[in-house]
Amino acid sequence: MIRLGDLLIKKNLINETQLNQALELQKKRGGLLGVVLVEMGLIDSHVLAEALEEQEKLAEAGFEDKREPAPKMRLGDLLIKEGVITQTELERALERQEETKEKLGFVLMKMGFLDQPTLLRYLSKQAQSIIDNISMANIEIEHLQKKHGHQTD
Repeated sequence: MIRLGDLLIKKNLINETQLNQALELQKKRGGLLGVVLVEMGLIDSHVLAEALEEQEKLAEAGFEDKREPAPKMRLGDLLIKEGVITQTELERALERQEETKEKLGFVLMKMGFLDQPTLLRYLSKQAQSIIDNISMANIEIEHLQKKHGHQTD
């Protein structure tokens, strides 16, 4: 499937610089690119819905983007990426987690690798990513309902 950012650039709705800014913001806090672009004010939700529809049509026509999708960021990976913990600390915490069956964040705090405010900040980033995904799903659902002639509330 063609990537949303590439499609929006091709249609001259955003430029390369704007896409890169949106991707950086997405990388920092997670979530879906379309939601980030709307929140940045670069496109509105109607433009996003139209772009998603075109993206879907291109996919149905067999057009594929051969690049791998961005992986989802797990808490440990996010903490390493941000320089909060090291790979060795994560591995030690994961071993302890396997033994205790406790949540990773709690294990990292008990082991002294991070404090509660830091844990809460990064859990908040993950929660925001989930909220963004739900928002994007709602936009896609509304788009599909309109496409198939269903009423939206």
